[in-house]
Amino acid sequence: MYLLGTLFLGAGGIYIGLGFLVQGFFQSHIHTSIPWWVGGAAGLAIAFTLNHFGVRIAIRGVLILATLSSIPFLILGTVIIPKGGVGGNTLSVFSPGETSWNAVFNGILFAVTLFIGFEAAASIAEETQNPRKSIPIAVVGAVALSAALYIFVCYAGTIGFGKVALEKGAWFSAASPMGTLATTYVGNWLSVLIDLVIILDALSLSIAIMITASRIIFAFGRDGLLPHAAARTSRHDTPVVGNLAIAIWSILLLIWAGASTYGNQVTPPLPNPIEAFNITTSAGSYLVELIYIFLALFALRLLWRDRDTEGGLWWKTILVLLGPATPILAFKGALDPFPTSPTNLGVFIAIACIVIAAVWYGILHFARPTEVEAAAAHAVEHHGVPALDEPIPHHSAGAAG
Repeated sequence: MYLLGTLFLGAGGIYIGLGFLVQGFFQSHIHTSIPWWVGGAAGLAIAFTLNHFGVRIAIRGVLILATLSSIPFLILGTVIIPKGGVGGNTLSVFSPGETSWNAVFNGILFAVTLFIGFEAAASIAEETQNPRKSIPIAVVGAVALSAALYIFVCYAGTIGFGKVALEKGAWFSAASPMGTLATTYVGNWLSVLIDLVIILDALSLSIAIMITASRIIFAFGRDGLLPHAAARTSRHDTPVVGNLAIAIWSILLLIWAGASTYGNQVTPPLPNPIEAFNITTSAGSYLVELIYIFLALFALRLLWRDRDTEGGLWWKTILVLLGPATPILAFKGALDPFPTSPTNLGVFIAIACIVIAAVWYGILHFARPTEVEAAAAHAVEHHGVPALDEPIPHHSAGAAG
């Protein structure tokens, strides 16, 4: 289910959105037009190439792009906040004010979707020298750093526009809201950089999610839950079948988005691929958020199992109980009222994926019970995994990396 969610969200559907970001950049700053799918195809080619030639190269690419992407936003925030924006610095921007709870719930789906992927570091545990220490730091650190940057930039953007302008729709009417702020407070050069780094950040996400999704496919093949060919690795010790499967899937989504007519069915009309992107994004979000609920429920089971030895049981239980609240509220906001056509296709696609996952599991449970029982057992049977600089046999059941 998680794999299917990533395929619709960050390992496939993202290239539709990336194509429009690139097209918009060319129109605004280079004053020329290119087909929207060209940018998406170029992003796919870059993500596939980096993933094929090794996890180190791919991860470094992600880190470099993410770092470069944050710099212009940090510059903009450090200019706006000391100036006080339009009406001065105020904590009132954090107050819901007259916003309804239903609007808050609707915003939760969007907010959770922005943070989807923080758990991706877990997928490279087998390619990490000390995963039991490094992976928790990476996952929790990603949440902390992302939250800090999110609050900082959103606060700067809010006071930068000001309450009056925001109430009149200044954010939604701007083609590039942060670019508009950059031009107003710093200069057009920063606006160009912000529009560019938004593209780089989307590319960074696509690389990271391809890393995750391809290794899920690899793990399924190694554990006998997919044909063993799925565990085949390249001469660079990367999951070649996983990478190829994601590339083919992404190409199919680009073709589907270009051939769709969903944008003509909404009011006001949207470019057809944009509405297709909205559908894939919502489908992927529903699936991944459902996984977050499952994780929280099984965390409760782990706490109960270790209740006699687990330290800090009371506060850990409270945190785990808070875990499913966010995605549940996101579902409430997204599904109440139920989306209208064609946006509701995202819901139906998610339901279909849940059914596919359940049928797949049911078949495996009866046809390959031994493989199901032993799946991922290597993750808990021993503490050590091969170091990154240790040779890993090609086409083996070892770690892809």
